[in-house]
Amino acid sequence: MTALSHILAIRLLTFALILGAGLLLSRGEAWAQLQELGLDFAEQARKESVLGRVRPEFKAIGIETEYLPTFENFPKGEFRFGWEDNLFRTEDDAKSDYFVAFLPSLTNRSNWENHQFELESKAKLQRWFEFDSEDFDDFSFRAKLLADVDERSKVFVELRHGRAHEGRGAVDD
Repeated sequence: MTALSHILAIRLLTFALILGAGLLLSRGEAWAQLQELGLDFAEQARKESVLGRVRPEFKAIGIETEYLPTFENFPKGEFRFGWEDNLFRTEDDAKSDYFVAFLPSLTNRSNWENHQFELESKAKLQRWFEFDSEDFDDFSFRAKLLADVDERSKVFVELRHGRAHEGRGAVDD
């Protein structure tokens, strides 16, 4: 072996020893801290993902009323304003227009200890400024029941009804 290869081998060995020692020391300190806290984060991470964890601080607070004391109400209203550069989806003579939309919704959710019942109603009311023929009113209703049969079994029933328009340029248009 040449002197250059000896130097490279010594540097590589030194780097490996320093890296190994650092990993052992840091793992030992971290492991001691975990044992001190009595937590096994690796086991917890395997059981539950970050997105799956319950985050009560981010849970929406519902409105309780005297008419439905065992339900929480979640009203929501949204306004949208926009512009479409080719409203009729034509190759030639494209027509553009502005629109305003109102999207109200109301969800009533039970706060029972066992079972869950939810009623939801939504609407989308959209109006165009120039082309009134493209105005639409969409709505939907949903009722959902989740009944606890026993500790391991649940029954889920969901009913939906609604009316929606089909926009221009859709596959079935």
